[in-house]
Amino acid sequence: MSTVSIATVVPMIVIGPIAGTLVDRWHKRTAMVLSDIIRAITIAALTALLATGHLSAWMLIAGAVLNSTVGTVYNPANSSMLPLLVGRQNLQKTNSISQGTNVITGMIGPFLGGFLVAHVSMTAAFLVNAAAYLASVLSLLFVRPHEDAHDHVELSTKQLLVEMKDGFDVIRSIPLLRKMIPVALIANFLLAPFDLILIQYCSNTLHGGAQLFGTLGSCFSAGMLIGAAVAGLATKKIKKGHLIGVTFVLFGVMMMLMSQTRVIWVALTLAGLMGLFNMAMNITLMTMIQVQIPQEKMGRVFGTMGTVFQGAQPFAQAFAGFLLSAFQVPVLMLTIGILATTDALYAATRKEVRQYT
Repeated sequence: MSTVSIATVVPMIVIGPIAGTLVDRWHKRTAMVLSDIIRAITIAALTALLATGHLSAWMLIAGAVLNSTVGTVYNPANSSMLPLLVGRQNLQKTNSISQGTNVITGMIGPFLGGFLVAHVSMTAAFLVNAAAYLASVLSLLFVRPHEDAHDHVELSTKQLLVEMKDGFDVIRSIPLLRKMIPVALIANFLLAPFDLILIQYCSNTLHGGAQLFGTLGSCFSAGMLIGAAVAGLATKKIKKGHLIGVTFVLFGVMMMLMSQTRVIWVALTLAGLMGLFNMAMNITLMTMIQVQIPQEKMGRVFGTMGTVFQGAQPFAQAFAGFLLSAFQVPVLMLTIGILATTDALYAATRKEVRQYT
């Protein structure tokens, strides 16, 4: 499993800026449709190999690499297409609906997969996964984004590097992004190993097991659903910059409080609140980024950001593993909560963030 996980992450880190740059040259819907078709074929091939008893570990790793590589195209294309579909003035509400839907599918998917593996077969679970990608293709065929005609300089290695550099230049040239991207990167590094720490917290601090860990995760997901709704409604009365700052600070405070509790119902409540604040912050931050970036350069910026954020996660996981062996879980959680809150306070007090509407 760890090898498959590494095989999934590496393409995101290595190929992200290249894929994002190419997305800016292509029609977004076409890129998404082709990505889903390739992923459906990959999973279908693995399903056939599994059903015939020929599936081996290296085939699973190869499938993970291919699907992850294709995902580096799909993700920036998806983020870039939303403004074309709904207009930038409606992005906050659209992102709320989109992220809320992702939470629901993220809750249903593991349950359905586990049910199929336990009561039908592993082959059935693979087959349903392939069918899900085909369903995505069918839904995309009904999407009609308004995309301007593409008129780019002929692609060469030199031109590709120039356009990739544009992604970094855009981030540096927009003051709000220049402030928030480092803040988001620090937060991503601090919180990347949260699941790993939470497992130890459930076991060693709350003296529970896998069921308690699953219940905490469910509370977090339920909070995320509420947070998606809050993000869609709150910006009618609250500036987006204020919403980002307040929810980010409160998330850190909830983590600090969780580190000190030994009462299960309190921990479950705090997990729900953390999910709420996390989702409201992320949706608003995503909207902020989409609004600030020129449409014609959105793919390369999202590709670059994906590489930076994904690249930090393996280091964060390894560092967390070392810290867990050296410190007690409550101390580690409290420290991360304090650092996250400090990071949040820095963001909340920046003029560029406070004035963002």
